[in-house]
Amino acid sequence: MNKKAMDKLLTLPKPRYEAELPLDMIDLNPYQPRDPIGEEDVEGMKSYIQSGILEPVIVHQKGDKFELVAGERRLRAAKALGMSTIPAMIYLELTPGQVKLMSLQENLGRKDLDWLEIARGYQALVEEGLAQEQIAGLVGADKTTVSRRLALLGLPEEVKKLRRRNFLEGHAAVLLQLETPEEQLEAFREWQKAPVTVKSFRAGMGVECGNGGRIFDLDK
Repeated sequence: MNKKAMDKLLTLPKPRYEAELPLDMIDLNPYQPRDPIGEEDVEGMKSYIQSGILEPVIVHQKGDKFELVAGERRLRAAKALGMSTIPAMIYLELTPGQVKLMSLQENLGRKDLDWLEIARGYQALVEEGLAQEQIAGLVGADKTTVSRRLALLGLPEEVKKLRRRNFLEGHAAVLLQLETPEEQLEAFREWQKAPVTVKSFRAGMGVECGNGGRIFDLDK
Protein backbone atom coordinates (compact mmCIF):
# COMPACT_ATOMS: atom_id res chain seq x y z
CA MET A 1 0.00 0.00 0.00
CA ASN A 2 1.42 3.39 -0.98
CA LYS A 3 1.63 6.27 1.50
CA LYS A 4 -1.36 8.11 0.03
CA ALA A 5 -3.60 5.04 0.34
CA MET A 6 -2.33 4.37 3.86
CA ASP A 7 -3.00 7.96 4.94
CA LYS A 8 -6.55 7.69 3.56
CA LEU A 9 -7.17 4.49 5.49
CA LEU A 10 -5.85 5.93 8.73
CA THR A 11 -7.82 9.18 8.39
CA LEU A 12 -11.46 8.19 8.62
CA PRO A 13 -13.95 10.76 7.29
CA LYS A 14 -16.88 12.26 9.14
CA PRO A 15 -20.43 11.19 8.21
CA ARG A 16 -22.03 13.55 5.73
CA TYR A 17 -25.64 13.39 6.89
CA GLU A 18 -28.34 11.28 8.54
CA ALA A 19 -31.51 10.21 6.76
CA GLU A 20 -34.22 7.57 6.54
CA LEU A 21 -33.19 5.11 3.82
CA PRO A 22 -35.33 2.49 2.07
CA LEU A 23 -34.26 -0.95 3.24
CA ASP A 24 -34.02 -2.23 -0.32
CA MET A 25 -31.40 0.41 -1.08
CA ILE A 26 -28.91 -1.01 1.44
CA ASP A 27 -26.61 -3.92 0.56
CA LEU A 28 -24.92 -5.98 3.27
CA ASN A 29 -21.32 -5.42 4.32
CA PRO A 30 -19.11 -7.99 2.54
CA TYR A 31 -16.40 -7.43 5.18
CA GLN A 32 -18.56 -8.11 8.25
CA PRO A 33 -16.21 -9.42 10.99
CA ARG A 34 -19.00 -11.24 12.83
CA ASP A 35 -20.10 -14.80 12.21
CA PRO A 36 -23.33 -15.06 10.16
CA ILE A 37 -26.17 -13.55 12.15
CA GLY A 38 -28.67 -16.11 13.39
CA GLU A 39 -32.41 -15.98 13.97
CA GLU A 40 -31.90 -15.61 17.74
CA ASP A 41 -29.86 -12.42 17.20
CA VAL A 42 -32.55 -11.01 14.92
CA GLU A 43 -35.34 -11.85 17.38
CA GLY A 44 -33.48 -10.08 20.19
CA MET A 45 -33.03 -6.97 18.09
CA LYS A 46 -36.69 -7.00 17.04
CA SER A 47 -37.63 -6.62 20.71
CA TYR A 48 -35.44 -3.52 21.02
CA ILE A 49 -36.96 -1.97 17.91
CA GLN A 50 -40.51 -2.72 19.07
CA SER A 51 -39.76 -0.97 22.36
CA GLY A 52 -38.82 2.16 20.42
CA ILE A 53 -35.03 1.79 20.45
CA LEU A 54 -33.47 1.98 17.00
CA GLU A 55 -30.05 3.55 16.55
CA PRO A 56 -29.06 4.54 13.01
CA VAL A 57 -27.16 1.98 10.99
CA ILE A 58 -23.93 3.15 9.35
CA VAL A 59 -23.72 3.07 5.55
CA HIS A 60 -21.69 4.55 2.74
CA GLN A 61 -22.73 5.45 -0.75
CA LYS A 62 -21.79 2.96 -3.42
CA GLY A 63 -23.00 3.91 -6.87
CA ASP A 64 -26.76 4.36 -6.87
CA LYS A 65 -27.20 2.40 -3.64
CA PHE A 66 -25.68 2.18 -0.17
CA GLU A 67 -23.52 -0.47 1.47
CA LEU A 68 -23.78 -1.32 5.14
CA VAL A 69 -20.77 -0.59 7.34
CA ALA A 70 -22.29 -1.55 10.71
CA GLY A 71 -25.74 -2.50 11.96
CA GLU A 72 -26.62 -5.77 10.22
CA ARG A 73 -28.75 -7.04 13.10
CA ARG A 74 -30.77 -3.80 13.09
CA LEU A 75 -31.19 -4.00 9.33
CA ARG A 76 -32.33 -7.63 9.35
CA ALA A 77 -34.67 -7.04 12.29
CA ALA A 78 -36.24 -4.03 10.57
CA LYS A 79 -36.88 -6.16 7.48
CA ALA A 80 -38.37 -8.94 9.61
CA LEU A 81 -40.75 -6.41 11.19
CA GLY A 82 -41.94 -5.28 7.79
CA MET A 83 -40.45 -1.80 8.03
CA SER A 84 -39.75 -0.01 4.75
CA THR A 85 -37.08 2.47 5.94
CA ILE A 86 -34.41 2.71 8.60
CA PRO A 87 -32.46 5.67 10.04
CA ALA A 88 -28.90 5.72 8.69
CA MET A 89 -25.68 7.66 9.23
CA ILE A 90 -24.37 8.16 5.71
CA TYR A 91 -20.79 8.50 4.51
CA LEU A 92 -19.60 9.18 1.01
CA GLU A 93 -18.00 6.18 -0.69
CA LEU A 94 -15.37 4.53 1.52
CA THR A 95 -12.46 2.29 0.57
CA PRO A 96 -12.65 -1.42 1.49
CA GLY A 97 -9.97 -0.79 4.14
CA GLN A 98 -12.01 2.01 5.71
CA VAL A 99 -15.12 -0.18 5.76
CA LYS A 100 -13.20 -3.01 7.46
CA LEU A 101 -11.75 -0.65 10.07
CA MET A 102 -15.00 1.17 10.83
CA SER A 103 -16.96 -2.07 11.04
CA LEU A 104 -14.42 -3.56 13.46
CA GLN A 105 -14.32 -0.42 15.62
CA GLU A 106 -18.12 -0.20 15.75
CA ASN A 107 -18.52 -3.84 16.80
CA LEU A 108 -15.71 -3.62 19.36
CA GLY A 109 -17.39 -0.57 20.87
CA ARG A 110 -20.59 -2.57 21.28
CA LYS A 111 -18.67 -5.60 22.62
CA ASP A 112 -20.44 -7.67 19.96
CA LEU A 113 -17.46 -9.78 18.86
CA ASP A 114 -15.89 -12.90 20.32
CA TRP A 115 -12.16 -13.63 20.22
CA LEU A 116 -12.18 -15.24 16.77
CA GLU A 117 -14.27 -12.49 15.19
CA ILE A 118 -11.87 -9.90 16.63
CA ALA A 119 -8.89 -11.85 15.29
CA ARG A 120 -10.48 -12.03 11.85
CA GLY A 121 -11.09 -8.30 11.97
CA TYR A 122 -7.41 -7.70 12.80
CA GLN A 123 -6.35 -10.01 9.97
CA ALA A 124 -8.50 -8.07 7.51
CA LEU A 125 -6.57 -4.93 8.46
CA VAL A 126 -3.24 -6.75 8.12
CA GLU A 127 -4.31 -7.67 4.59
CA GLU A 128 -4.89 -3.96 3.94
CA GLY A 129 -1.24 -3.34 4.76
CA LEU A 130 -1.45 -2.20 8.38
CA ALA A 131 1.27 -3.18 10.84
CA GLN A 132 0.32 -4.68 14.19
CA GLU A 133 1.39 -1.48 15.96
CA GLN A 134 -0.97 0.55 13.78
CA ILE A 135 -3.85 -1.84 14.39
CA ALA A 136 -3.23 -1.65 18.13
CA GLY A 137 -3.47 2.13 18.06
CA LEU A 138 -6.65 2.11 15.99
CA VAL A 139 -8.55 -0.38 18.15
CA GLY A 140 -7.28 0.69 21.56
CA ALA A 141 -5.24 -2.43 22.30
CA ASP A 142 -1.53 -3.05 22.82
CA LYS A 143 0.65 -4.75 20.20
CA THR A 144 1.04 -7.89 22.32
CA THR A 145 -2.74 -8.34 22.44
CA VAL A 146 -3.04 -7.88 18.68
CA SER A 147 -0.22 -10.36 18.05
CA ARG A 148 -1.72 -12.93 20.43
CA ARG A 149 -5.17 -12.67 18.88
CA LEU A 150 -3.79 -13.03 15.36
CA ALA A 151 -2.01 -16.19 16.50
CA LEU A 152 -5.39 -17.68 17.45
CA LEU A 153 -6.25 -17.85 13.76
CA GLY A 154 -3.78 -20.74 13.52
CA LEU A 155 -5.98 -23.04 15.62
CA PRO A 156 -7.63 -26.00 13.84
CA GLU A 157 -10.72 -25.22 11.77
CA GLU A 158 -12.85 -27.48 13.95
CA VAL A 159 -12.10 -25.34 16.98
CA LYS A 160 -12.95 -22.14 15.14
CA LYS A 161 -16.13 -23.55 13.63
CA LEU A 162 -17.56 -25.29 16.70
CA ARG A 163 -16.54 -22.89 19.46
CA ARG A 164 -19.31 -21.53 21.66
CA ARG A 165 -19.57 -18.20 23.43
CA ASN A 166 -18.39 -19.77 26.69
CA PHE A 167 -15.20 -21.03 25.00
CA LEU A 168 -13.30 -17.86 25.80
CA GLU A 169 -10.13 -16.28 24.49
CA GLY A 170 -8.34 -17.69 27.53
CA HIS A 171 -9.39 -21.21 26.60
CA ALA A 172 -8.16 -20.67 23.05
CA ALA A 173 -4.84 -19.33 24.35
CA VAL A 174 -4.39 -22.53 26.35
CA LEU A 175 -4.74 -24.56 23.14
CA LEU A 176 -1.97 -22.53 21.52
CA GLN A 177 0.45 -23.82 24.14
CA LEU A 178 0.00 -27.37 22.88
CA GLU A 179 2.53 -28.57 20.35
CA THR A 180 0.39 -30.10 17.61
CA PRO A 181 -3.04 -29.57 16.02
CA GLU A 182 -3.94 -33.10 17.09
CA GLU A 183 -3.32 -32.25 20.74
CA GLN A 184 -5.26 -29.02 20.35
CA LEU A 185 -8.24 -30.87 18.90
CA GLU A 186 -8.14 -33.54 21.61
CA ALA A 187 -8.14 -30.91 24.34
CA PHE A 188 -10.94 -28.96 22.66
CA ARG A 189 -13.10 -32.07 22.29
CA GLU A 190 -12.57 -32.89 25.96
CA TRP A 191 -13.67 -29.35 26.85
CA GLN A 192 -16.80 -29.77 24.72
CA LYS A 193 -17.70 -32.87 26.74
CA ALA A 194 -17.13 -31.12 30.07
CA PRO A 195 -16.78 -27.33 29.78
CA VAL A 196 -14.63 -25.82 32.53
CA THR A 197 -13.29 -22.39 33.38
CA VAL A 198 -10.12 -21.01 31.84
CA LYS A 199 -8.33 -21.52 35.15
CA SER A 200 -9.30 -25.19 35.33
CA PHE A 201 -8.51 -25.69 31.65
CA ARG A 202 -5.04 -24.22 32.12
CA ALA A 203 -4.46 -26.24 35.29
CA GLY A 204 -5.10 -29.44 33.33
CA MET A 205 -2.26 -28.82 30.91
CA GLY A 206 0.56 -31.32 31.08
CA VAL A 207 -1.06 -33.35 33.84
CA GLU A 208 -0.19 -37.04 33.71
CA CYS A 209 -3.62 -38.55 34.20
CA GLY A 210 -3.10 -42.19 33.26
CA ASN A 211 -5.97 -42.21 30.80
CA GLY A 212 -4.35 -43.28 27.59
CA GLY A 213 -1.93 -40.38 27.38
CA ARG A 214 -4.50 -37.63 27.14
CA ILE A 215 -3.10 -34.24 28.01
CA PHE A 216 -6.16 -33.00 29.93
CA ASP A 217 -8.28 -34.64 32.57
CA LEU A 218 -11.18 -32.22 32.55
CA ASP A 219 -13.20 -34.14 35.10
CA LYS A 220 -10.89 -32.98 37.90
